[in-house]
Amino acid sequence: MRVLCRCLPLVLLWAAVVHAGSAYDHLVPMRDGVRLATTVYTPDGNGPWPVILARTPYDKEGFREGHAAYTANGFAFVAQDVRGKYGSEGPYEPFATDREDGYDTIAWIMAQAFCDGNIGMTGGSALGITANLAASTNPPGLKAAFVVVAPASQLTQSTFTNGAFRYAQVGQWMEKNGAGDQVAAIMAEPVLNDR
Repeated sequence: MRVLCRCLPLVLLWAAVVHAGSAYDHLVPMRDGVRLATTVYTPDGNGPWPVILARTPYDKEGFREGHAAYTANGFAFVAQDVRGKYGSEGPYEPFATDREDGYDTIAWIMAQAFCDGNIGMTGGSALGITANLAASTNPPGLKAAFVVVAPASQLTQSTFTNGAFRYAQVGQWMEKNGAGDQVAAIMAEPVLNDR
């Protein structure tokens, strides 16, 4: 009986680790060698599972609790800091590489044992923009994207409207998120017009 009592806490700890789902941190390499900080949350069981991906400039650690809505329902959840933010390498240039980085991240997920080949993306606002940009590359495995409050076109619906730069929305957002030094270059980009 004494041996059983000593082993019981270890058995309970093992059971909690095996059956409570898991979180794994990775530095996922992009095609140019820059590595992006990524956390994979898996549900209870052995998998593989369908995967939900969120790519964020606002710190993937914000999903430490939010992932549970997905993992409790049988989805693996992947949270990633976009290039140049928080744990990710490279310079931060809002949305400049999110097409390629989104594609490369989805390709990495598809190659992982936890993925059953079905990937969806989710997010609103900036996270929605990263999802739209990734989806525009038609990556293998991406089946759906649930995007809210994010424009389909930065050129005509968010960054510029009728050729005018939206400083109050875009410029101030860039300044608050560490990219204020890039506002002038964005303002100088060519836009669609009637000419």
